[in-house]
Amino acid sequence: MKKILFILLSIAFVGSAVAQEAHDYKKDLKKAKKFLSKYIFDPTENLDKLSKAASLIDGVVQSEDYKLSTKAWTLRGKIYNELAARDEVQLQLNPKNEIKDPKVALKAFNSFIKTYENAVKKYQKKDALKGLRETARYLNSIGYALYGRKDFKSAYENFNAVLKIDDLLKENDKKPVFSKDEDYLNEVYIAGIAATSANMQDAAKTHFEYLLSKGYDKPVVYEGLFKYYLEKDPAKAEEYLNKGRAKYPEETSLLFAEINYYLKKGEMDKLIDKLKLAREKEPNNVSIVVTEANIYDNIYQKALDSNDVAKADEYFAKAKKTYEEALEMDPKNFIATYSMGALYYNKAASVLKEVNQLADDFSKEGMKKYEAKKKEMDGYFDQALPYFEKARTLNPKDRNTLIALKEIYARKNMMDKSKECKELLDTLQ
Repeated sequence: MKKILFILLSIAFVGSAVAQEAHDYKKDLKKAKKFLSKYIFDPTENLDKLSKAASLIDGVVQSEDYKLSTKAWTLRGKIYNELAARDEVQLQLNPKNEIKDPKVALKAFNSFIKTYENAVKKYQKKDALKGLRETARYLNSIGYALYGRKDFKSAYENFNAVLKIDDLLKENDKKPVFSKDEDYLNEVYIAGIAATSANMQDAAKTHFEYLLSKGYDKPVVYEGLFKYYLEKDPAKAEEYLNKGRAKYPEETSLLFAEINYYLKKGEMDKLIDKLKLAREKEPNNVSIVVTEANIYDNIYQKALDSNDVAKADEYFAKAKKTYEEALEMDPKNFIATYSMGALYYNKAASVLKEVNQLADDFSKEGMKKYEAKKKEMDGYFDQALPYFEKARTLNPKDRNTLIALKEIYARKNMMDKSKECKELLDTLQ
């Protein structure tokens, strides 16, 4: 019995020893280097070797033995530089060719950065900086391709890495990536735009404020800083907007940013001249015309509420005329179509108040005034109806359109249609 027990223990011991056998990352490092050499010697015949080298080296640098190894990280940088170079060639052949790994050049960048950080000898830092200089080219090429494909986050990461490489080369008294300061600032600019497009507002703000500190400013810089500070510091946001508008009065993007800003603040009177200017710059932009009409409509409503009849009539006419202009430009514009109906509907509602006031006057003169006002009210509802009906064909599920139609049909005693609108509204709940 004791002999059998000894045998079982021996088997257990051997099994444990097998399970704990260490992986040979040194062997993987050598194989990765060998595969890279074969690929460089003959890329066509050894295309698969490069991917195998990348897979092996990724495992090596994650191991405890090699996570601080400049030799391993430098090899990884070289492998990923080759992969990035291969992608760059494919993009040159056809800009629509697939980018298999958007971060391929970033992996090379991070590898050489690891070499640089862990270097103890001058030649190791030199190797890292040399590798990074080559990587910068691939980062830029692939970055622009990614930007064109609207992968703004990856594009930003590539552009920002190029800037870091340039800074690092300068720190080490090496030839920078950009021979001219203007070229460096252009890279900061495209990085800022990519960051804005990726909704990376903190990063965009850093780049744009740096540009202004260097006297490099463009409309997008002011617009980007305006958007960044809009919620955080409205006064500062307005300051950037005003500076941008003063310096670039003809720039449409800043003009529209200003229009949207005053719309949000509800400062309608300030908007009219700005919208007229916007229409001059973009005469075929129906959205500008609709916005201008909405402003007149809003002023009309406020004048109505304050019993300023003259002003209300003036801006009702302006709103009507401008909505009509919008519909001439685009007869199928839903917002303009609905808004025109709403303009007449609200006018009818304002007359309804007068009708209700006259309802209790049963004198001959009172009844006459009542009938006249009721006819006027019905006329406005009648004018609103075709616009709402058309709006429904353009957007069948718009609740406000269905609510208005239900009400008008009921007033005109068209109960079947009113019921149909009510049933549709119930399904939209």
